[in-house]
Amino acid sequence: GNHDVTANCWLKVCGITPLDNTVVLCGDFKVAGMNWRRPAVFMSELDNLIATIKEHGGVQVVVLHQLIDEFVPYRTNQVVASRIAEKLRPHGVKYVVAGDIHDGAMMDIGGIKFIYPGSTELNSISENIDKSFIVLHFDPATNEITHERIPLITRPFVHKLIQTEKELDDVLQAYCKEGQHPFIVLEYDNNARDLARRAEVALTGRAMFKLVPFVKSDRKSLLTQLSTEGFARYGAVTHLRGSIQAFFEPSSDEYQLITRLLEAPDQIDHILTTYGKNKGIL
Repeated sequence: GNHDVTANCWLKVCGITPLDNTVVLCGDFKVAGMNWRRPAVFMSELDNLIATIKEHGGVQVVVLHQLIDEFVPYRTNQVVASRIAEKLRPHGVKYVVAGDIHDGAMMDIGGIKFIYPGSTELNSISENIDKSFIVLHFDPATNEITHERIPLITRPFVHKLIQTEKELDDVLQAYCKEGQHPFIVLEYDNNARDLARRAEVALTGRAMFKLVPFVKSDRKSLLTQLSTEGFARYGAVTHLRGSIQAFFEPSSDEYQLITRLLEAPDQIDHILTTYGKNKGIL
């Protein structure tokens, strides 16, 4: 896919020809592809791809780089798997394999298997640590396709709170070995800047890393000031609270969760983890 960039810039840099509105033939096995499109025009662009598919007498697999409504926690009613299946099913399509979502997922919708293999490495502390890729097996005798998910061994992804020199040394010793090159996210007290500077020097060239200050004292980090106080200054949180009441009772756990997220967007992981544990779902 073109990674949400319609000009295909990164593919050109890599010397790759995008599989866009194109059918690739491998004997009796045929794959059609389409780059990312703005949701508002996706369905009409899919019709253009289907015209190409018809010219080749149908295909078994379509590959996309697109967020599909049934796989995300919000709805756009623009890129919908059931509508995609309705359009593709008459042309022999058995699988739609999509990129964009980093966690693997699969659903049977409208007689077609929709699969997200997921990213090959962790890109966020919120992602599922188990990574894999998908292999499709085609039987030319029966025209049947099956799939197999193959686990991937990925580099370490570390998310830790460091408050002492020893804790930093433990991270360096455990994860920064020769050839490992991990992803490391370290949180530190925003008053302990010397520790953060030492961590930056020690990690440079040995890991992909991010250093994140947290508030231990009454002093607030710049991120907190920009997010929480910025909302309060313009009264946005007050307006949003009123809007939320149209969906949830103020006394409900859901209402409290949403307002906490609005008030402290820099603490999303902590808030959601605490909520999940209190609810018994984590």
